[in-house]
Amino acid sequence: MDNYDYYSCTLGLLCPKLPILAIPPFKLPNIFVDLSHVRLGMDVVLPNVHFVPKSIPLPALPELPTPPTITADFTI
Repeated sequence: MDNYDYYSCTLGLLCPKLPILAIPPFKLPNIFVDLSHVRLGMDVVLPNVHFVPKSIPLPALPELPTPPTITADFTI
């Protein structure tokens, strides 16, 4: 937070008059960098990971009742 407000400028020593210099107009040149034919490479070393399977005890499935049977007579 900046404390440089009206009360700090009342002494006049803290707010000197700075000259404003005019900067002449100029144009920057267009610079093009063509990176389409640059051959760069990088070696990425990946860790050798060994997965060791481990058995997990699963809970026993509950005994589910058999679904009810529906009989229908479709004789005409």
